[in-house]
Amino acid sequence: CDMAATAVGTVQLLLRRLMRLLRRLCDTGNEITHSSLDARTQLAASLPESACEGEASEVQLLTESWLVILGFLAPEELCRYARLNRRLRELAEDDGLWRQLCKAHWAGKQWMPDELFRNGDYRRAEQHLTVAECKSLLQRRGAAVASVTKKPELLQAVHSCNPKLPGVDKAKPLLIRGKWKASYACAELDSRRETITVDEVAHFRWHLIYHGRPSQMGLRHFRRDGVFVSPHFGETLWFLGEGGKEFVMHGVPPLQVKRNTANWGWVIGAGTGTEYHSQEVDD
Repeated sequence: CDMAATAVGTVQLLLRRLMRLLRRLCDTGNEITHSSLDARTQLAASLPESACEGEASEVQLLTESWLVILGFLAPEELCRYARLNRRLRELAEDDGLWRQLCKAHWAGKQWMPDELFRNGDYRRAEQHLTVAECKSLLQRRGAAVASVTKKPELLQAVHSCNPKLPGVDKAKPLLIRGKWKASYACAELDSRRETITVDEVAHFRWHLIYHGRPSQMGLRHFRRDGVFVSPHFGETLWFLGEGGKEFVMHGVPPLQVKRNTANWGWVIGAGTGTEYHSQEVDD
């Protein structure tokens, strides 16, 4: 009991010191900025090193112990903590920490499996990517590179098909060295995208709500080749207009595409008599 109480007291002391360091850093007026992004998407920022060692050097802990403590912090706090010094930056960018943050934050979001975010920019984190992860990213981006097996070629293929992220210059890599931190930041940025892609239309199944009444004819599937087989009208064609802002189907007026900010899915024809809501399906 005495040992347990001592351990708990030590952790509480370390947490208090850690939070005091974070408050001190915030009080300096240094803010994390990156283009015009807000506090959540500022995770993509370049985090410069600081000479502020202070109390952090007084606490000597195993890496595993630090990671347990850092696991209590929110993403924004981890970014601030990373500015204290090089060693603490390495700890605060640990892939294990950020993977757990991704898993928690992505729960209930559509097309967000427990894998690296498909539209992420991993140019600064490429040394941490595995061959399997490269292949998975390419497959989910719809890239046909089955014949490519060597990691350098896979990395080149991944980088060459990086999607455009809102508010970010595609020509400049995000300054994030950790692959899971990059996943978190890029997913936040991508959740603001207001144009749908052909791959997304084909990936989801769609629940039709016709004049306020849910269809009883099952989920619709718009095939990637531009074909849709309607249970009422048979085979017809579809395509995207206005760069992905409109959904156009033969015989139907163009429908506006809108992002569902709650689950990161999509609504086609929101507010009209013909609405299609994206639904996640098992592979």
